[in-house]
Amino acid sequence: MHADLKDEVRWVLDQAGLSTSVDGFVFGIRHDVAPFEGFKAVQHCLAHTDYKPVLHIPSVGMYWRSKTNDELTENAEISRTAEAIMLARAYPDLSVVIDNFVELDRGYSGCHGLVDRFYNPKDGSRVTTGLNALLPRHLRNMTSQEFSGGRVLSAEYDGGTVVLVCDSQSPAPGTHSDEIPDELVGRNGKLIDLTNGHETNASLFEVISNRASADAPQPPVLLIVTC
Repeated sequence: MHADLKDEVRWVLDQAGLSTSVDGFVFGIRHDVAPFEGFKAVQHCLAHTDYKPVLHIPSVGMYWRSKTNDELTENAEISRTAEAIMLARAYPDLSVVIDNFVELDRGYSGCHGLVDRFYNPKDGSRVTTGLNALLPRHLRNMTSQEFSGGRVLSAEYDGGTVVLVCDSQSPAPGTHSDEIPDELVGRNGKLIDLTNGHETNASLFEVISNRASADAPQPPVLLIVTC
């Protein structure tokens, strides 16, 4: 099901006897919807019910092969994957399915995956492994914000704040806001490149500024700011 089809979802939920025959709902989060925003829409659809959703998050799309397109689409797919992983960590009762696992190549078009066709790990696999190891087990108060330098997702944990910075996903014009959250203003943390594990010390302002001035797409990074 799709969360934007609210009338259809409501029609299903209004069916007599549904509670005795259906255990839950699977929602597809379309390519033009960021995973976290899709999840919030799903929450709205299932408000006042006891049903738990399963989110199917496609992170791939068929595209014409070219060097520039390959770089753009792979970073976009990795960004969706990273956001889906952080979402799953912040909401442990939520089931998340990420698609696609293995890359596809039809010669004239293709899509990236977490591993290649020989099952060798790609950047998406490294990001998945890194986030699984680095994200605290208990995240709360997850938020999202579109900056000129990318999409920022943050969540609190007992030791501070974790911030995932990745590519923006076609935000609507005028939705950028470069106002740093109060709890992160002037604060440095450990910045980790999720594709190669490289660590530096940086602030969110520096990360956003550097990404905004970059000539090429940037892979997702994780900023850990301790209390």
